[in-house]
Amino acid sequence: MRDIFLGKPWHWALVVLVAALMAWAGSARTHVIQFNAFLIALVIGSLLIVLLILKTHRSGEQVTREPLLPDDLEDTAHEQEEANT
Repeated sequence: MRDIFLGKPWHWALVVLVAALMAWAGSARTHVIQFNAFLIALVIGSLLIVLLILKTHRSGEQVTREPLLPDDLEDTAHEQEEANT
């Protein structure tokens, strides 16, 4: 399962929490009735979650299925991949 769900378990818990909060806000029509407060909470919450994830990320942890390479190295990697096939 770790190959399917990359990241830490609490990252996935954050996804569930955010989905639940957004569903609650939608059912309470907060995005219509209190638009300014909703928008401020959305921006601040998003910023805090991104900063928290970046702060707790360790160098070398796998966060994507494919390796992230700079553009110049990416061309070399594709050439090597084609040569191997």
